[in-house]
Amino acid sequence: GFYRSGGVCANTGEIAHVFDHEWGHGMDFNDLTFGVSQPSGEGIADVYAALRLGSSCIGPGFRRDGAVCQNGFGAGRTTCLTCTGVRDIDYTAHQDNTPHTLTWLFFSCNGGGGFSVHCMGQIYSEAIWDLYKRELQGAPYNYDDNTALEITMRLTFIAAGNVDIWHALNSAAIPWGGCGSNMGYMTYLNADDDDGSINNGTPHMQAIFNAFNAHEIACQLPVVQDSGCSGTPNAQPVLTVVPGDMSAVLSWTDVGA
Repeated sequence: GFYRSGGVCANTGEIAHVFDHEWGHGMDFNDLTFGVSQPSGEGIADVYAALRLGSSCIGPGFRRDGAVCQNGFGAGRTTCLTCTGVRDIDYTAHQDNTPHTLTWLFFSCNGGGGFSVHCMGQIYSEAIWDLYKRELQGAPYNYDDNTALEITMRLTFIAAGNVDIWHALNSAAIPWGGCGSNMGYMTYLNADDDDGSINNGTPHMQAIFNAFNAHEIACQLPVVQDSGCSGTPNAQPVLTVVPGDMSAVLSWTDVGA
């Protein structure tokens, strides 16, 4: 929510990430699976804000004293490098520089009074940021930042609305915490699919798997393979321009199929 500045905290109504995060809660609550997604709706609210604003630091400037954010409890508590907001969903922006996993959640997100929803949201929000910033921009895709963002935004707006629970919340599921059909990993595969079956792969399946698997919330089945996009262009067109009197005639070669 919003409140005036006081103590070490800034006025949250003046922080773009905060009101985008709250808007994200509204998106989550009113999507196809009505109500707050489980086990925490905080992660997807962070993701909506981070993707729109292009920053993994949620609420920069929240701390007026310049202190960096922390998440978790006890020995597993993670500390941000530079983010002065409430969380950073890029694991490389943390001092431990390690993906936060389902194992970490059980070790670090229970402060004695039950699991912290903000802490639990860390692992799947990191997975989605990984998909955008690392997996789609790395080999074999090598997309530029704008293309990777467009793909991740599309997948997120389609997939998140179908999520009941982002991942399993029992230690027996480790390391495959995302096998349920209504969980984050599977809904992203279905959003990416182009032929009605994820069993024969999807166009970006390897990237999606890598991103979720790094946090122990993917699934070993279906077999990971990039496929799809049949019938789409497979050659770059060659453009020819013939200049005329105050005109130009454009033509281009067939792109194939």
